[in-house]
Amino acid sequence: MKRRELIASALIAAACLSAHAAGEESGRLTIQVPTDFGSEKVVVRHNLLDNMIAGRRDTLVADTLVLVDGKASLSFDPAGAAYYFFNADGENNIPVFAKPGENITVNISAVTPGKYVITGSPLMEGISEYNNLIAPLEAEYAGLMASGQASEETIASLMKRYDDTTGDFINKNINSPVVTYVLLNAQGEEFIELYDRIGSDARSSILMPMVDAM
Repeated sequence: MKRRELIASALIAAACLSAHAAGEESGRLTIQVPTDFGSEKVVVRHNLLDNMIAGRRDTLVADTLVLVDGKASLSFDPAGAAYYFFNADGENNIPVFAKPGENITVNISAVTPGKYVITGSPLMEGISEYNNLIAPLEAEYAGLMASGQASEETIASLMKRYDDTTGDFINKNINSPVVTYVLLNAQGEEFIELYDRIGSDARSSILMPMVDAM
């Protein structure tokens, strides 16, 4: 009887080690939140980039993570590169693009207004920097729209500041994978001009297939 119990214990331990190893191999998303986060859970949704390119939404997966001491983590989908997102402030999603084997950390320092830093890959560090640059402009735009008193001149001035900020960021990061993220929101001549300028490091981005599919 004892021998059977020992064998069962060994099998359970081996299964746990195997699951842990698989999680380490696929990489992890780690989320850190401030003390005033307001929830004990975070719902992280994700979809493989290949599914997104194919226009499939029925493949969206949701995972509910329980925060322990302000931290939670999730193993990345081993099937391939994916788009992960979760809500931190009740309004805006935090985007994470990652492939198996990467370890990405999202450190949320404030909830309202939302402030966060993402580390772990050149792509996500660039996206974090860019989103933090344009966040004040987007908040200003939302405030103007809510006021109902925004003039055409005010909106035009704000959009110029947005375009100038984005343009400066692109010029400084033209060979970085983050440019492919900016390209996803570009259109027409702007898209063609930027697409022709990006370097080989940018073209190796996991987002490049999405860009090419546009």
